[in-house]
Amino acid sequence: MRSDDIAALLVAGMQQQVTGATLLGWHTGVVLSWDDLTGLNTVEIKGQAFTNLKVLTTGAVQPFQDGDVVGVLRVGTQYFILGKIRAPGAGAGERIVSDRVAQLAAVPNTNIYGDLPGSYGPEVTVYIGSQRRALVIHSCEIEIANIPVLDESGQVHQGVQITGATNVPPASAVTNAYLKGPAGVGGSATATTFVTADNGLRQGVNTFTCKYRGTAEGNQSLHVNNRVLTVIPF
Repeated sequence: MRSDDIAALLVAGMQQQVTGATLLGWHTGVVLSWDDLTGLNTVEIKGQAFTNLKVLTTGAVQPFQDGDVVGVLRVGTQYFILGKIRAPGAGAGERIVSDRVAQLAAVPNTNIYGDLPGSYGPEVTVYIGSQRRALVIHSCEIEIANIPVLDESGQVHQGVQITGATNVPPASAVTNAYLKGPAGVGGSATATTFVTADNGLRQGVNTFTCKYRGTAEGNQSLHVNNRVLTVIPF
């Protein structure tokens, strides 16, 4: 077969892909608009805008945003989004990272967040993608001890500091787990917070670190144990 004959066949096949003359076709598209709440969307394929395409998925649908390049499968005249087309390593922004410190540690009597004496964290480092959103879950066991005294109490706060691409101190990172009570009180404190670009979260490598502060009235003593931090980027 001559080279010009082969070229003609390739051109004919490409034209069939565009016109839908074949049963199956593979394309790339660009997301023009995407509603996170309803999933209503507009995707440009071969210069033509298509609305409300379905997404082929085996689990939870990852959010899309304007400008995302997506793979598209055509079956007859119907188009389905296969997922985002991204550079190698871009999927790092979708992994769940968790850390646990199973160590009893005293909490200093201070109103400034910081590290615990002789102990640190927990801490995790994740890549935050272009969506600039992450679910932050942190917890710890808290013990307020010593001889109970009327009207004396203590409290412990566990906050999360963000550094790296984002620099947000724990006092303003919008997530805080705490327990307050008199001596003899113990329990677990947990906070689950959706941190977004509205909170200053930036794309790139970010490190999340738990910090602590406590208030002890009288002779009350404050301790934490089994500290856990989990970050889920979206």
